[in-house]
Amino acid sequence: MSMKLRSMVLSGCVACLLGVPLAVGAQGQDAGAKAQGQAPQVGQDASTVQTGPDGQLQISGAMRKDVIKCAAGQKVEIAGTTHDLQLTGDCGEVVVSGNANKVKIDGAKAITVMGVGNKVTWKRGEPKQETRGTNNTLTREK
Repeated sequence: MSMKLRSMVLSGCVACLLGVPLAVGAQGQDAGAKAQGQAPQVGQDASTVQTGPDGQLQISGAMRKDVIKCAAGQKVEIAGTTHDLQLTGDCGEVVVSGNANKVKIDGAKAITVMGVGNKVTWKRGEPKQETRGTNNTLTREK
């Protein structure tokens, strides 16, 4: 299997896996919401920001729009779909995975973008850069 095809398959698997918990979580709310004529909950309350065991920030879910401060050198992992995030401060390693995420970073030591259709920009520094997947962009903000 070619590296490009393997990357596309992996990206699709990640997207499917990330969507499963959202669909399962929304189903419980969906039944009550339909009874009251409301839509299932998405966005800020359907995603999470947690601090991992090593102090890294872990952001997951879908459709989160937020400004998040990272401590100097702090690792940030973003997974999910259609997030619109701004990371302030000088982060350590930033990993963005999933689909159609838009992430603006003030500064980072390293940036990795995986998945499909993610757009990541940074302002300061010369981070180590890696992109995998399809239609991802990683550019310095102008």
